[in-house]
Amino acid sequence: MHAARSLIGTVVVVALVAACGSTPPTAAPSVAAPSASSVASAAPSSAAPSASPAATPAPSPTATAAPSPSAVADVAAAFNKSLVDPLWSPHITVKAVSTYGGQTIPITGTIDVNLGTSHTVVAYGQGSSGSTQETISNGSVKYVRRYGVWFKETSSGGSLGGLVTGTTGFTDAGVEAKNGQQLHHMVLPAGTPVPVDSLGVPAGATNVQAGMEAWADADGKPVVIAVTAGWDQPTTGGSTPLSIAMELNIEGSAATITTPTEDEVWAWKTSTINHYLIAYPSTWEYTKGTSKKADYFDGYDGSFFGVARLSAQGLSLNQIITYARTHLKTWSGLTNPKVAKASAARLNGVTARLLVIKGTYQGVTKTQYDIVAVKGKYFYEVFLSMPRQPTAADLALWTTLMATYKMK
Repeated sequence: MHAARSLIGTVVVVALVAACGSTPPTAAPSVAAPSASSVASAAPSSAAPSASPAATPAPSPTATAAPSPSAVADVAAAFNKSLVDPLWSPHITVKAVSTYGGQTIPITGTIDVNLGTSHTVVAYGQGSSGSTQETISNGSVKYVRRYGVWFKETSSGGSLGGLVTGTTGFTDAGVEAKNGQQLHHMVLPAGTPVPVDSLGVPAGATNVQAGMEAWADADGKPVVIAVTAGWDQPTTGGSTPLSIAMELNIEGSAATITTPTEDEVWAWKTSTINHYLIAYPSTWEYTKGTSKKADYFDGYDGSFFGVARLSAQGLSLNQIITYARTHLKTWSGLTNPKVAKASAARLNGVTARLLVIKGTYQGVTKTQYDIVAVKGKYFYEVFLSMPRQPTAADLALWTTLMATYKMK
């Protein structure tokens, strides 16, 4: 049950606050690359030239026997079979370079594929300007990690794991040096389509081109897969060429892939009336408020959070916080409440104050995090109530709420 709360002499009018749009922020699109013919592979190296052997004064020199056509066909057949084998579970390291708008972006990561499920962790760029994208894809369902938690999405495109296992028809072009090994060079017949949807090709892209080649050992086991791709990325008033050159190295068996449980998945909640956007644990129960009552999100252990927007009535942030501290029982709805901590903070980029309030409600000890900001003629509040001293999981939840909350 929620503690009864009132603000500035009135019942709290709560509304989940605004984002600028009705859809949650999306991660930066996966980068990709120019045509196979126009982009030099970042990882694929050209075949090492063979030195001409010195002539031997033997009366009848014998040339080294080339692999028989049947042996070449056997290696290619084994390689193609491996790519579509449902039991093939590779661990793959990714090295790539993308170019867009004159900027070169390094890309590194890993892919694990196991029984139709792929787990991809890819880092774009370096340092503070870089970002990491983590996904788990299983058929039509995709889980994406954002703000440190998982979101469930309908898969609208392929995955890098699908790129690896979704192309066949390779033929053997012969043995050559690759990454310090003598490997069979696998090539696709001209015109073979490559599933570039996994590289993030957006709607409206033009001049889409892609190429793929690979290298296998003598048993047809995949060792290296190289992809080059590119297109003209649609931009305001035109387009900009985007390209990628990627090398995927198969290095042993996949790590265990654990699909997020229902309790680990978050969802988005928006309000067109009060213009809010916030993420919340999808198994928490949402109760829609009114103009005089908060919207609440209830967990299963007595934890809950709410979000409020109310007219500031011309008061400043300091005046509102002074009121809260001098009317703490009314403000928090707790019995014998005390401010354990007060500190400067930011709420959706706006200057705010955070109060950590401790007290009881119906005999249960409570800790409440309460953050307030003033923007324009409104003040905004997000509060999280926990029936205990906050745990690491509680603090992580609060951090995610703060990261996903948007106001307008």
